[in-house]
Amino acid sequence: MRGRDRQKIRRMKGMIITGSRGGLLWRVIGYINVCLVLASCQSVGITPTGTATAQMTATSSPIPTPTKIIATPMPTPTKLPDVEGEVSMWLDWTSQELMVLNSHLEAFQERFPGITLSVSYYPPDELLDRYKAAASEGREPTILIGPVAWADQLIQEGFARDIHVRMTEDLLGSFQPVALEGIAFSQSTFGLPLSMEGILLYRNSGLIAETPDTLDDLVNLTEEFDGEGLAGIQLDLGFLQTGAFLQACGGQLLNVEGELSLTLSAGECWLNILQQFRLAGPVTFNTDEDLLKFEAGQAAWLVDGSWNSERIIQAIGEENFSIDPWPVYSPTGMELKGYAWSHDIFFSSLAEEQDFNAAWILARYLLTPEVQEDFALSTFGKRVPVLKSVPTVEGWLQELMTAMGMNVSLPRYPEFSIFSENLELAAIDVARRGYDPYFVIRWVQLNIEKDLKLEGAGGD
Repeated sequence: MRGRDRQKIRRMKGMIITGSRGGLLWRVIGYINVCLVLASCQSVGITPTGTATAQMTATSSPIPTPTKIIATPMPTPTKLPDVEGEVSMWLDWTSQELMVLNSHLEAFQERFPGITLSVSYYPPDELLDRYKAAASEGREPTILIGPVAWADQLIQEGFARDIHVRMTEDLLGSFQPVALEGIAFSQSTFGLPLSMEGILLYRNSGLIAETPDTLDDLVNLTEEFDGEGLAGIQLDLGFLQTGAFLQACGGQLLNVEGELSLTLSAGECWLNILQQFRLAGPVTFNTDEDLLKFEAGQAAWLVDGSWNSERIIQAIGEENFSIDPWPVYSPTGMELKGYAWSHDIFFSSLAEEQDFNAAWILARYLLTPEVQEDFALSTFGKRVPVLKSVPTVEGWLQELMTAMGMNVSLPRYPEFSIFSENLELAAIDVARRGYDPYFVIRWVQLNIEKDLKLEGAGGD
């Protein structure tokens, strides 16, 4: 994964602070600028009888602010009975995301005054371990919000509640199918998807006004370029960006039994796709060159993460910002794809029924179309809605949602790194060094088989 991808979750240092506002209990642990969360930089007493007061002061780090002011909507979820309960939520969101969450939790508190909320924020590299430690001691929060990559651990260790009995056909059918991968199974469901992120095909419509139907069309359109330093696309060969192109070859990495299923023909097809991209511009590997070139208006397309949508809009202007459907690879007649993954709401398996009911109502509130849209607009696409339908007048958001819904789930099995590392080497050999795809994939497949056997033998 590229350096900028690893840094997309921002980390800030601060003090341990607790305070109350609007009926909510906020606990910020070594993480954020508190002014941003509480929307106020005044002193807040912990309790009327407390002996300490937390001073809310800004840090020296810059505060990210959206370029648009998004009004907080008034969600209209299905009417629910008045309930009481205590809901504690742990997460690791950025300050920009916390601002949005704060407004919605306050609105929720007004609608459901009988539900007591507490929210704790931890750094991304601490949250899962802290949750597992708390769960082992029987004191985990009611809700944990985290990436789907955590699902397997939480399920295997019994730390995620099975909510299958509450998953009606209408509720399941309201989600993008890719958002349910990893948490929803035939007879079990271990969370609710809250947002998505993934890999998209961006286009600068100021350079190319036409959406290509095929990869051939994309290459042909770049032939119209006439200028020094201009390229159709500068593709990063990282497997996160290109691995899902295997879908256009009918290929997969492992079968359901966990056995190697990457065929030579599918691997060779995938390398041929990367080789064809080379006709539309230079390729790179694990750098920011592709993003910088696109931001500078020197490339018409960019394969990159949804978390960079805001940065791209600011660089090229919203009027030039487009997200294309993945083009068809003509030799197979199948579409290229990008990877996608969800961030989910996990419920404690130990919570009392009253508290779980309250947590369920809060989760459904956060999944109303109005709240989903507000999260997406306020974070400029960093939190893509998981619902199939979110009415919006923003064309860029509709394009983002449509493209993300057509993506495929990022593999989560332990052997994934074996495939990504070996296939990245193959991509470099073919797309940068000009080696023959057939001979490269044969060599790489042998290495993958060897590494898988070594992994299965415990590394001996």
